[in-house]
Amino acid sequence: MRDLPYWARAVVGGLLVIVSWWLLSAEGIRGVVGSSIGIAVLGVVSASSLRGMHLPLGLWLDGPWRERFSVGMVVVVALVFGGVMVLADPQAPHVLSLIDPGAFALVLVGVIGWGFTWSIAVQRGYVGWYAIATVAGIAPFFTGVLTQGLTVPGGLCLVAIDRTVGCQGSAMRVLGFLAPTYAAIALVTIELTFRRLLVGTPRNASTLVVVGSALLFTLWTAMVGPDAPLVAVPWWLALAGALTAGCLYALGGSLLVSSLYTGLLYGGYMAMLAGQPSGHGVVGAPYLVMVAVLATGLTALLIQQRGWGMPRRG
Repeated sequence: MRDLPYWARAVVGGLLVIVSWWLLSAEGIRGVVGSSIGIAVLGVVSASSLRGMHLPLGLWLDGPWRERFSVGMVVVVALVFGGVMVLADPQAPHVLSLIDPGAFALVLVGVIGWGFTWSIAVQRGYVGWYAIATVAGIAPFFTGVLTQGLTVPGGLCLVAIDRTVGCQGSAMRVLGFLAPTYAAIALVTIELTFRRLLVGTPRNASTLVVVGSALLFTLWTAMVGPDAPLVAVPWWLALAGALTAGCLYALGGSLLVSSLYTGLLYGGYMAMLAGQPSGHGVVGAPYLVMVAVLATGLTALLIQQRGWGMPRRG
């Protein structure tokens, strides 16, 4: 067996929601780690639960394997992540403040996870799913840019920061900084918990399990988000994003695919908020519609291929 029993997943998932919320009120721990403690606990408990049951973490794919471990690939992946974040340079204090000590540590662990996975397993067979995840993750952002650029007075601060209209940052710079940040953090926290632990191995996942995990993630966001700015997103974005990520994981067979999507989606949402003039701190209806359409389409595809029932054991 390569998955926890369903009852165990439900128990661990419920406990994680409660523990994440409780830790945010523990001033001693939060004072050291920051508000990201509510996110970090996901990775710690999920990894402990999986390894405690002698189950694989799922960060490394099932193959095909490289002939030998590539240290160079770890370095290249780290340089890509770090290079994109440094070059983006959001120049927005409120964005940089999202990266507290705990979040910084999670980024480092997440980048190492990405690097080790690319160093161990050949990624050629997942190129198509990486492309789908990229389009699904970035499409809402560009939809918002196109529509609000035409409707918001003065347009969005897309490339440069226009202080005269009250923009908090350049949308493209914030996206460039936060997308890899979220992709790294999500791999070892959100994806490890709400995809690997709760959904299970990709080949056994069904729509019912994906939807259940997405609903639990929405509850977790509602409880943790108000005190953890890094995941402070509307419930509809949390739900639609979790549905899409769950489908990408189940169909694409890789936590990296769903992590890439989550990074682009969350980075794009925060970038939209940063690039809007003061007084326009919400994204428009077209953004919401695009996120919902993508979630609906991938969920329908998963239903077609797997059905609604509980997945087979194996």
